[in-house]
Parts: sequence; C-alpha cells; structure tokens
Amino acid sequence: MTKIILSLLTLIYFSIAYIPQANADDMATAAEAPSTAMPTLSDGESAKVMVTLNEGEIDLGQLAKRKASNKQVKDFAKMMVDQHKQNEKDTKSVASKQDLNFKKTDMSKSLEAQAEDMEKTLKKTAKEDFDRTYMDTQVDMHQKALDTVNTLISSAQNAAYKAHLEKTRDAITVHLAHAKEVQSLVK
Repeated sequence: MTKIILSLLTLIYFSIAYIPQANADDMATAAEAPSTAMPTLSDGESAKVMVTLNEGEIDLGQLAKRKASNKQVKDFAKMMVDQHKQNEKDTKSVASKQDLNFKKTDMSKSLEAQAEDMEKTLKKTAKEDFDRTYMDTQVDMHQKALDTVNTLISSAQNAAYKAHLEKTRDAITVHLAHAKEVQSLVK
C-alpha cells in the first residue's frame, strides 16, 4: 500500500511540475485544462533549471547511498551523485564562459520544491520500500528531465550552451535506461 501511495504522490508531483504557485481558483482552472506548453526561457534561465535538476538528483542520490540496501541501487545512486555533480559543474562553466546570467524562474522554483518534497518523502519511506520507491522516482524524474531538456534544446540561443544541453540529453537517456534496468531488479 505504501508503494502505491508513494507512486501516486510521485505522479502528482510531476504532473504539476510547471504550474506556477497560484491561488485555489487558478489551480482549479489549471487542473481542469492543464497546459503541456512549457514557457520559453532565456539561456540563463534554462541554465538555472539545469543546475536545479542536478542539485535535486545529487541530494536524492546522497540519501539513497545512505538508505538503500540493494547494491545495484547504491551503485546507481553513487553514479547519480558523481555524474550530476559533473554536469552541474559543466553547466556552470558553459554559462560562465558564455556570459549566461542565471535567473530563477517559476520552473526552477517548482523543480526545487519538488526535489525537496521528494527527499522528505523518501526519508519517511520504510526501509523495505526504499529501494523500489527510489528507483520508481528515478525513472519518473529522468523521463521528465529528458522531456524538459528536449524543450530547452529547442529554445536555446547560444550554440555552446545548446551543445551542452545535447550532451546532457544523451547522458539523461543513458540514466533513464539504467534506472529502468535497476528498477526491474528491485520489484
């Protein structure tokens, strides 16, 4: 039952990923007619989104390294921490070299809040459910990240930053496939 509830919570978190914080009337309207269109961001705003995605993955990976019991899950979590730290560093480097000014947006704020909520949920997850819940989350988050990065690539203006996003998309694709593989081992 806990797994079902956590899976539903995960789906809810990601289904409202890009709805900005609003009053109850606005939320009801948004729920009735959800928009799948993502706002067009400047490259600096996009870079902040990328840093936020990486920070969320790093935090969740560090938690999983401590809390997971399955070796493949622990190894996956370590890989997430290492590779997302590197991507965050690379994103900041490209942004600095290309004079892209980081700017928070509703999207980056929403992603940050989602990662914090997911971390709180995972911290409360029973030990026997942790590995499965973490891997379910990783599959969902990497699919959403892949969709997000594809959209960011389509609106990127700076050639060097766009190349970085394309390289990142390739890494996310590998992460997603690996997450699905490990997920299938912890059923």
